[in-house]
Parts: sequence; structure tokens; C-alpha cells
Amino acid sequence: MRTFYISIIVASAALASGCTINQTVTPVQLSQDLAPEICMIPAEGLREGFNTTYVRLLTEKGFHTRQIPPGSSPSSCPLTTTYIGTWSWDVAIYMSYADIRVYQFGQQVGQAEYDSRWGGGRVIDKFINACQRQLKSDPLPC
Repeated sequence: MRTFYISIIVASAALASGCTINQTVTPVQLSQDLAPEICMIPAEGLREGFNTTYVRLLTEKGFHTRQIPPGSSPSSCPLTTTYIGTWSWDVAIYMSYADIRVYQFGQQVGQAEYDSRWGGGRVIDKFINACQRQLKSDPLPC
């Protein structure tokens, strides 16, 4: 009987952990010597809305943005960001994955990752406004 209860507990824990949304943020500590310009390297095929929102957020934080082609090296500028956003469909379209990385002189100094791909159909929190999600996930300091 004890084995039966342990099996139920283990199965319940596995199901609960499979229905989560993961979000991790490593904030950036920028050098004060840098000009407030950041080069933006979007992922190939990124939705325009993601790019527009990210540019607006960076501009609101006082950065001048410069777009450079997808696939460019993060060492192309003193301060760069790479970013990807993936959308999925489950009753409605939603942002299922985002990864924003910030590089200073080619070295990664910050990252924000949002992953709802393993959230399953029961997690209602995945149906959010992507702009609001970017606000919460932005690794750059305010």
C-alpha cells in the first residue's frame, strides 16, 4: 500500500512540473563608459510586433537602437542584443518562447528567457500580451 501512495505522489509531482512556465532573467550591469547605443540582431523570420515592441522598450530606457542583419556577430558593436520569439497556436496564437541576450564587447552579460512550450494545454498564463511579457523579461536595467 505504501508503494501505491508513493507512486501517486511521484506521478502527481511529474504532472505538476510538466505544466509550468519557466522565466529566467539575468540582469545586465553595463559599463558607464558605453555610449547609449545598442545594436539589435533579430532572429531570422522574427515577427515584426516583437521587434517593434523591443525597440520601443529600449528607446524608453534611453538607448539609441541600430538594426543589423540576422546572424551578425554580437561583437559587431560595443553593445548588442540578440533576440528570438516563437509563437504557437492553442485556441489562440501566443508567444511560446522568447530569448533575449545582451552582449558587451562580444561577451554575454545578460539574458532573459521565457518558455511556455512545456506548459501544456491547462496553463492559462501562456495567453499573455507579448508586449507585457517583454516588459517583465527585459534584462536591461531601467
